[in-house]
Amino acid sequence: MNKKEFETIINKTVPSRQMREFLCLPESGLSRLEFADVIIGSPEITINEKYDLLCLLADEYGEEKIAEYARDFKAAIDNLACAPGELFTVDDPWYDEDIKEVKYSGFSNQLCADYNIVIGYIDWKYKYEEYESDNCTWFVIKKWAPDENSRYINTYIYYFIYGIGICWFAACREYRDEGPYSRLPKHKYSSACTDLNIATPFRAGDIVRIDCRPFAPPVNALILYAGPDWDCCSLLALYRDDKGRYRTGAVKHTDMWMHLSGDNMISALYRIENYDGELNESDRIYKEISPLIYGDNEKGDNVWHLLSENRDFTSPVELLEKVKKLFEEK
Repeated sequence: MNKKEFETIINKTVPSRQMREFLCLPESGLSRLEFADVIIGSPEITINEKYDLLCLLADEYGEEKIAEYARDFKAAIDNLACAPGELFTVDDPWYDEDIKEVKYSGFSNQLCADYNIVIGYIDWKYKYEEYESDNCTWFVIKKWAPDENSRYINTYIYYFIYGIGICWFAACREYRDEGPYSRLPKHKYSSACTDLNIATPFRAGDIVRIDCRPFAPPVNALILYAGPDWDCCSLLALYRDDKGRYRTGAVKHTDMWMHLSGDNMISALYRIENYDGELNESDRIYKEISPLIYGDNEKGDNVWHLLSENRDFTSPVELLEKVKKLFEEK
């Protein structure tokens, strides 16, 4: 694959300008399988587009693992057609800012006998609710098929973003002795696979904006530590949780949204960017701490340890005093 083709795919799948520019540099060290992971988890393209790109990569690189991914995508796409007796249900969850949790409306589990009817329902629902493009809402489509006892079993789950289409899916398989309704706990292609583990251009002291819409609203954070790129916990950040407490967590694991009970989220790495816009009163502390640790992992690590030992900070004034005292003592 030539450089132009590679850059075209990165630009198509990664919304963050900073991440796009970095991943196109040789120092990003993006491997072939990591490249496939970027495509698979992207919130910007449909599973049909992902299938085409995975086929391209499989043919180009001769990687059997990528070819396996492509076959799984093809099976998911084929299952959007309904055989006699099969049907879909559609749920329409959203992130409720008031309770900081995912909710479902009274229209959940709408029955549809054909995928075109699913799309018609989603169009109607979106217009009926008068959603804006930046609303934290999405659709969960489940495929059901009758077994030999005419009992309906869930075979596939699809995650649909309005304006784009189905971006992810999960194939449902019988697991051990728990019955046909049990999903495999680990699945490569579900939107719950958030842990994209690739290199990033960020450093200690960077104030960033993490945007996981539609599954959660954007949040601001301060990078405290940027360790080895191969480490899934290498990018640690300071943020405020859903209870207003200052916490530290791994950006690659999307820890700032770990309180959500649903199985929906995208990797924070797709839209993460340095943020120099207006900060609210609680987040302005990041601008105070940033110059104290900028570019210095050891100092950022000291702040991380401070927060690990005291997890009850809700006052930015109190936290800033503790941080300043920490460096005075050093």
